[in-house]
Amino acid sequence: MTRKLGPYIIGATLGKGGFSKVKLGTHEETGERVALKLLPVEMDSSTRKQVTQEITAMSKVKHPNVIMLHHVDWDVEYPRTNGKTRTVILTVLELATGGELFDFLSFTGSFEEALARTYFHQLISGIGFCHEQGIVHRDLKPENLLMDGDFTMKLADFGFAAIKEEGKNMKTECGTPGYMGPEMSNNPKGYDAVASDIWACGVIIFIMLSGFPPFQKTDSSDWWFDKLSRGKHTLFWKAHMRTVYFSPTVQDLINKMLEPNAKKRISIADIKKHEWFNGPIIPPTTLQKEIAHRKQVVDNEKMKERMAKAKAVEHNQGANLGQGQTVRAVGDESLDPQSDDLPPTMECYTSAKLQDSPMGDLSGGGGLGGLDGGFGEEEEGKAETIESSLKDSVFSRFASSAPAPELFYHLKSVMKSIDGASITTKDECLKVKTTVDFGQGNLTIVGQIFVDDKDSDINHVVFQRLSGNGVIFRGLYLAICEKFDDFIIKTEKKAEEKKE
Repeated sequence: MTRKLGPYIIGATLGKGGFSKVKLGTHEETGERVALKLLPVEMDSSTRKQVTQEITAMSKVKHPNVIMLHHVDWDVEYPRTNGKTRTVILTVLELATGGELFDFLSFTGSFEEALARTYFHQLISGIGFCHEQGIVHRDLKPENLLMDGDFTMKLADFGFAAIKEEGKNMKTECGTPGYMGPEMSNNPKGYDAVASDIWACGVIIFIMLSGFPPFQKTDSSDWWFDKLSRGKHTLFWKAHMRTVYFSPTVQDLINKMLEPNAKKRISIADIKKHEWFNGPIIPPTTLQKEIAHRKQVVDNEKMKERMAKAKAVEHNQGANLGQGQTVRAVGDESLDPQSDDLPPTMECYTSAKLQDSPMGDLSGGGGLGGLDGGFGEEEEGKAETIESSLKDSVFSRFASSAPAPELFYHLKSVMKSIDGASITTKDECLKVKTTVDFGQGNLTIVGQIFVDDKDSDINHVVFQRLSGNGVIFRGLYLAICEKFDDFIIKTEKKAEEKKE
């Protein structure tokens, strides 16, 4: 049966958020395709305020590099598949069919300089126009930068957007940690959200050029951020340049965008005057050809993931992809941040974005820590924490309020239940190593329980892939999450808001 919302025929589900769902809509007369975002009418006051703020912000911005808001209906009956209806808030949005910038970076790697500059122009044009209209985004990141059918970049997801009042700072701490300016955290005087958006743009251009973030966290304990905060840019770039080349002019621009003192941070106007910004860009036809080629790679890799998921479900190894997130990282958080010795090469970046992760959003900065992964004799007596060093590992994690011994007992039971698995346990450090042959070579993973350093009532169950196919690992991790469903502390929002 054909279902409709106004003139739009309801199609497939495009995505789900913490409390919203997005469906494909096709205009029954013109054939125009749109995104139909559905939100429940019943919501608490803070959520309604956030939704109202998002819609107000989008209604004020009409720009080629910002997702267009076509229409809003605050009270509409949504026809469900069971024949019943549900009252929802409906927003009709421009449909971006080209995918996320995130996917292109994850599956096809970093951009060469002219390509990165071309999209940086579009990013700055879009966010600059928002700022001119008094709108700040506060959650800029590659996942929220979409491509339309012609591969033009569109700023999306204005869930944390706000209308800035002249001369007033904002105090709500929100966004995604790896992209939040340092001034946004624990600042009783508030922060200039315009400058915070520019900081996020600095992180994004760094990622576009390298494929990994500039630092793991905006904290003095982070070696890379410490060098930025103390103006030791030579060391910062010397460390990163062992992996990726950055031209002197782009180094200068990024230094000015990632200026820890928000009052000294470069403005949009000065970004547009910068030498690197005014370098060569790619013509539209060439851009479309290049990104179309990359899109084929993205689509092929996603198809492989879907096939692996289907295979995992068939063998009771995987389930809903909305339950986890995988991160790959290299680093050494044990290194003294005050040291001027170069750290290990940092290549931290999210390798898959999966919505509604039970452990929250790890999409910035390469995660919160990991495992050393070994089971050799040299490990005996070694103290391990969730901030242990990462050695080319892929890990996923979730939090639980259950006691560590109970979690470890359940972990051993779950790992033993995997068909054909051979396991080794280290009870003294709450660790289980499991090797399984899935017909595509062995997959070896380690699961371990950690106590949260900041909250002793919270434990973390962390899984690391030591070897084997990453997609199979992801499916297995998702199946494990199902087995721990009663233990997991679930987070419904992609980022936590803290208010003064």
